[in-house]
Amino acid sequence: MSLRNLERKFINEVGIPPKLYARITRFYNALENKMLHPGKSWTDITYENGYYDQSHFIREVKSFSAKTPEELFNDTPPPTEKFTEVTSS
Repeated sequence: MSLRNLERKFINEVGIPPKLYARITRFYNALENKMLHPGKSWTDITYENGYYDQSHFIREVKSFSAKTPEELFNDTPPPTEKFTEVTSS
């Protein structure tokens, strides 16, 4: 299968190009990493998630959220999971 055919099939199945999917996934992983480890520096987050440098990471965050990483992190509530207790009768 050629690269073009793979891209075409990926777009048909997922709805977005593979490169955009990879960017979104990396962005999500970086934010999740920061939420799980709030004391970790943005520099560490940047390099651990495969960004070339901090300016690359900042541009990516701004392109997806129109905010700086710190603004996004401060404005985004931490994820919460609500479990309901199931009792047997």
